[in-house]
Amino acid sequence: MITKREPKSLALLIDSDPGSLQLLSQSLALCNMDSKGFTNSHEALTFMQSTRPALVIADMNMPGTDGRSFH
Repeated sequence: MITKREPKSLALLIDSDPGSLQLLSQSLALCNMDSKGFTNSHEALTFMQSTRPALVIADMNMPGTDGRSFH
């Protein structure tokens, strides 16, 4: 029997600590979510111009731009 799979939801992760990004990505994978991580907030904002993630998790204390820029 062939079953149709629902597409995975995408989570956007923004954190200056690569280790935190990896931990969050692994945790979300357990919930059947894909994720895209960024350590640079400006790159994440550019990515968001062409993609609408289901979830955004952002570090509130990043250098340059903080997590409030992603609302």
